[in-house]
Amino acid sequence: MGFDDRPDVESSRHGGDDAFSGVFAMTALPDGDQSEDIAVSDFVGGEFNRLADEFLKCPDPDKLSSDLFAKLTSRVNRCRDLRALIEDRRVRLLEESRNCEIARREEAERQGESDGVMELIRKIEEDAARMENSIPMRKERVEELEREIEETKRLIALGAGWTEDQRGERAKLSDAIERARSEANERNANLADLRSRLGSMETEVEASIRRRDQSIESLECVNARMSEEQEKEQAVLLQCREMERSKSVLTEALRVAEIDLSETRAEVDVRTKNSDDCEREIEDLRKTRESYSGEFEELCKSEDEVSKELSMIISENGKIKAGNVIKRSQLDEISKEVQSLERDRAKTIKVRDFIDAKTAAADKEREAVKKKIDSLAVTTSTLESTSIPLTRKEIEALRREIKRQEQSFNLVNKKIGLSKKGSTRVADMIRANEDTLLSQQMELFVIKKAVEELQKEEQALVSEEKRDEEHLNQIYEVLRRKRQIVKSQDEANRSLELAMIEAEKVTEQRRNECDNAREGHNAESKFLINLRGELSAVKMELLTYTSQLKSMKDDISRADDLVLKEHANHKAVDSERQHIETDIAACQKIISRLDMTRNVNGSVIIQIGHEIDGVDQQREVLRRNYKSTMNKKDITSALLVAIEVEHHKICIAVENSAGEMLGTMNRLHQLEGSLESTMALTNKLLDDKKRIEVLIESQGKQKENLVSLENDLEKQLFKNSDLSVEIGRPINVHRWRFLRDKAPQQYSMLECICNRQRQAIQLSQRIVHQTSNKERNEVALSKLRETVSCHQSVDDMKIHLYNLKSEVNAMDTEIKVFEKELQERIDQAANLSKKILQLEKKLMDLKTNYIVSVVKNDT
Repeated sequence: MGFDDRPDVESSRHGGDDAFSGVFAMTALPDGDQSEDIAVSDFVGGEFNRLADEFLKCPDPDKLSSDLFAKLTSRVNRCRDLRALIEDRRVRLLEESRNCEIARREEAERQGESDGVMELIRKIEEDAARMENSIPMRKERVEELEREIEETKRLIALGAGWTEDQRGERAKLSDAIERARSEANERNANLADLRSRLGSMETEVEASIRRRDQSIESLECVNARMSEEQEKEQAVLLQCREMERSKSVLTEALRVAEIDLSETRAEVDVRTKNSDDCEREIEDLRKTRESYSGEFEELCKSEDEVSKELSMIISENGKIKAGNVIKRSQLDEISKEVQSLERDRAKTIKVRDFIDAKTAAADKEREAVKKKIDSLAVTTSTLESTSIPLTRKEIEALRREIKRQEQSFNLVNKKIGLSKKGSTRVADMIRANEDTLLSQQMELFVIKKAVEELQKEEQALVSEEKRDEEHLNQIYEVLRRKRQIVKSQDEANRSLELAMIEAEKVTEQRRNECDNAREGHNAESKFLINLRGELSAVKMELLTYTSQLKSMKDDISRADDLVLKEHANHKAVDSERQHIETDIAACQKIISRLDMTRNVNGSVIIQIGHEIDGVDQQREVLRRNYKSTMNKKDITSALLVAIEVEHHKICIAVENSAGEMLGTMNRLHQLEGSLESTMALTNKLLDDKKRIEVLIESQGKQKENLVSLENDLEKQLFKNSDLSVEIGRPINVHRWRFLRDKAPQQYSMLECICNRQRQAIQLSQRIVHQTSNKERNEVALSKLRETVSCHQSVDDMKIHLYNLKSEVNAMDTEIKVFEKELQERIDQAANLSKKILQLEKKLMDLKTNYIVSVVKNDT
């Protein structure tokens, strides 16, 4: 920063001229390119800002003010040209907005016309729909009148002739038919006209819809262009405002620069004082840095101490774990020694038996030797009495043999004594071992409990160690973060030192430059301003660093507190470990005692094993019985399910037949009403005939329903016969007998179900009989209708109607009886299904109780 920046300024100015020429070249292009307009607006604002920056950075405003003003005037002229171009664009935008408003009005008018046409079309369609709906009614009325005319003609041909009332009615009917035909022709002509008009209107509507879509698309395009032009206009207005602001800023900057030139000379002395203050502040910063470095060293030392203590804790925890492993291995060795003692005990028992056998053999040998000695003593006494030299020699030889035998006898006696002593010792040892085994077994039981408690305590200690390790890891993380913060602070301090050194160098250079020349006051003043900002930033950074160091001190104090707590916990763990070691040593002694008693329990365990085998055999027998009962239950449940399915089907069929019978009853009531109306309104026989024809059609549907019901009843009868055959088979009879012997309740339920099935079969047969009676009645009704169609007297019709009423009443009474029977059967079936569900629940309860008992026996 200084006198070397001038070439850059000049180059930037030349670059600005080139850029302006490029901008005017772009403005010469067509007006439709949006990106070019945006580039022009961006460039104008940027160029003015750049000019303001260059003016502020100018080191020698007295020399460059004329050049800058010339440049500014030329560029202001160019900006005026640009403003004129913007005004032209604005005029075009206004014209396009007017065109858009005109197009909108036209589109609104077209939309109103199309809406009116659509409303008219809708009304026409509604009229056409009404007419189309009324035409079939009129056609039906005409057809009915024609039928009535034909019927009256047929009656006239059959009867004595027309009465005056009938002729009047006939004339009225013919007039009504002619009027209806004329109205129908008129309506048909109107319909044809309306259809032709509808087609033309549809074509017009389609054309208007196309026009409307085209106008909407054009409107959207115009709106888009209007929005784009408005955005461009706003951008250009903003740029013009920015240019005006930059112009005012430049003029104000020129005025302020002249004032600053006079003020900077007075500020140089003040800045020299400020530089001295900066040096003092730098020295203070150095002192604070040295104090911070000492604190950092103390933190590092405390961190090393904490890490050493943590490593000691970890090593002690490892030793504790190793001691636990060794103690577990010692327990395993003790168990192995107990097993070897059991083996040695068995061997000593065998040796004792062998020694007993040897002692018995030695006793026998001793008695034999005693007998030999007695015989030899007798022979020696006899031989001593003799004086034969040969006998003396033999006597000496016998004495030697006797001595040898005595020696061997003594040896045998010694062996016998040793063996007796050994056997007594072994017996004593066996008794002692048995006593110790009993005591050791009790002690083993106690030790096992103690070992379990120790294991629980060990697990608790392990969990506490894990927690301590996690806590230590957290402390390590905190220390690591603090180290990183300290390192970053060191780096920041180094950068600050470098910045301070550079600032010192720059201040020295500036002092020399101030002494040597006053030409660089502007640059030096700016540099000093920058230095002030940097110093203020450094002060702020120092404040932040002091606050961070305070927080670090607080964190370190917290870490020290945590370390002290960990030391206390570690001491408690050491004391607990010593207690555990003493407990383990006592437990080892107790285990060594209890292992001897464990051997005694071997025989008891063998007896328990025999008892368990017996219980297992009983369990197998119970399982087999359970499987057999489950198989029987599955068979009975399958039979019950099949019976329920059949019963459900029968119930559905009965309900359907009941519903159909109710429908027939309703229809019969309608017939009664129609018959009463015929009796009351004899003058309106034609209308009554029409109603009867409608009823005949409904009865045809009823017949179809009855035919379907008869088919269903035949199918049901076939199923019932199949069921009866199935029940009568020998296998089923065998099952019935089995159920009667094993499960009398189920047998009674199944017997009730079979009886209900037989009753349902009988009821279906009765329904078939009633349907046949109904068909006969229908045949009679058809005959009566045929007779009524002919000319009959009113008395005959009354008699026939009375007979029909009586038959209908009889049928009603029978139907009511059947309904009662059906309701009773349905209630009985519901009760049976409830009983079946209760039996199934009892079976499930028995099954669960049996399974629970088996599981208890297994456990």
